[in-house]
Amino acid sequence: MTLPPEKIGDKGQRFVVQTSGWPRTDVMGWQNAGYAETHEGATQMMRAFAKCPGVKHVHIKDRRPA
Repeated sequence: MTLPPEKIGDKGQRFVVQTSGWPRTDVMGWQNAGYAETHEGATQMMRAFAKCPGVKHVHIKDRRPA
């Protein structure tokens, strides 16, 4: 199944939640796990990802330039 372009990507959301050790265990370093418009939403997502089996570390990255 192919998704239309408007259903793919982060759509410019400000925060990215990154994980280490999940979803792919063969990848070293940080992997983008999800995107959020607000810091509160990213924090909720981070807490959920932290409970996933295999996750070593989770953090939030603000993609807006300082």
